[in-house]
Amino acid sequence: EEEETDEEKAERRRKRKKVAKIVLASILGVTAAVYLGFAFFFMSHFQFQTTINGTDHALESVSDVENYMKEQVAGYTLTLHESDGDTETISGSEIDLTYKKGEELEKLLKEQNAFLWPMSLWKAPEITASIGVEYDSAKLTGVLDGLACMKEENQQAPVSAIPEYNGTEFVVKKEETGSQINREVFEVKVSEYIAGFLPEMDMTEEECYVKPQFTEQSQEVIDACSAMNKYLTASITYTFGSSTEVVDKELISQWVKVDGNMSVTFDTD
Repeated sequence: EEEETDEEKAERRRKRKKVAKIVLASILGVTAAVYLGFAFFFMSHFQFQTTINGTDHALESVSDVENYMKEQVAGYTLTLHESDGDTETISGSEIDLTYKKGEELEKLLKEQNAFLWPMSLWKAPEITASIGVEYDSAKLTGVLDGLACMKEENQQAPVSAIPEYNGTEFVVKKEETGSQINREVFEVKVSEYIAGFLPEMDMTEEECYVKPQFTEQSQEVIDACSAMNKYLTASITYTFGSSTEVVDKELISQWVKVDGNMSVTFDTD
């Protein structure tokens, strides 16, 4: 075989570089085409891993999501989790729930940056949307009134934390939450959950219950305990001839009280 000349070697290197450039250009071209293609696609569709109100709607258009919402109306039920562990439900059919086409989904779609779609591959977009629905508000009021948790006999008022004598000193007795419904908050939260087609609502987490005025963390209760314990440090001995009577913390603890504002008072009787 003839030995390859320097010129032939150089030509072969040039050909390899040319092929490498063509391959690289092709890869970059395909990558750019894929990137721009998805960017164009995501101008009208939700990105990878997108959830709306907890449901997967990745790669779907607004009309796809709307069709899903329409299907959910017929069988929609909101389950209420109450503080005592019981559950009650409100069904869409009870309140004449119907889907109402709105502009919020279109707005949410426009808010996503189509050119940043690669980020959705590792960071899932989570969207909370108040989807348009219509229902008979009078019927919802009637349904709420009929719930067991709304019955007066099933509601226990909250009890505030208070100073309590434990035989040695006054300490804070923890508050009792109770089960009395805050009607205004409850109605607002139920409406929000129905509007979002959310299936379950924890009434405690959503603060649907009337709160006690004072809790064990309230500074007013802590200060009251401190003031009452100062009175317990007194000790007076009364002498009646050959008899004596001692007024100490055991007796004083029965006299010092707190009023509704956690101000320390005395039981004058």
